[in-house]
Amino acid sequence: MSSEGSLVSWRPVEEAKWRAVPKLGPEWMCKWSGDERGYWVVLTNGCALWGEARSASSIQDKAEEWAPCIEAEVQKLSNLVLQDLSQMNVKAHWQGREQVVLHVSSTLRDLAYRWEFDLKRLCDELFQQHWVLPLMVQMHSLSQRVRQLTAEVEVKARQLKDLLPDNSKLVKSPKKKEVRLDKSVEAVVVGGEPGVCCKTTWSPLPPS
Repeated sequence: MSSEGSLVSWRPVEEAKWRAVPKLGPEWMCKWSGDERGYWVVLTNGCALWGEARSASSIQDKAEEWAPCIEAEVQKLSNLVLQDLSQMNVKAHWQGREQVVLHVSSTLRDLAYRWEFDLKRLCDELFQQHWVLPLMVQMHSLSQRVRQLTAEVEVKARQLKDLLPDNSKLVKSPKKKEVRLDKSVEAVVVGGEPGVCCKTTWSPLPPS
């Protein structure tokens, strides 16, 4: 387990947004943060957390080796290569389960560059802080919202019921009309009954 796992040292990435890393599989997500001091990036599959914190001086040194075609300040360079994690070609090389190196390759104005993220397994406290607790808070919030919407629907249903006429009358009335209509049709077919007139009269054919 990495010794980099203090909660304070990874606070800059705490409020960052989780993003999918489709090249690694549907369960993999990452988030990052960067400023003039460097960048912080963490990766998870929902079971553990891996991370890399790279200083500004280290980014500048590696940029000369991996991205000599790019001239930019540390923060802009960090944002460029970090965005590639969720958009471009990413390959993972595992070294046991404690360390993974993500190789990213891309182009900028037809000039090729690459980057490597060397992520080490972080402590369980960081995994809980960055993944488990936010997930539980989100689930609780969604559960509260569902309860609120359910209560609102029940109130609207009661209000609608009070505004509508008696449902039993609405159901029985069409059935009575249908029965009377059936009897009238039957009477006409059979030969008529008092109160039912048929305009068509029948007469026998004249003898040939």
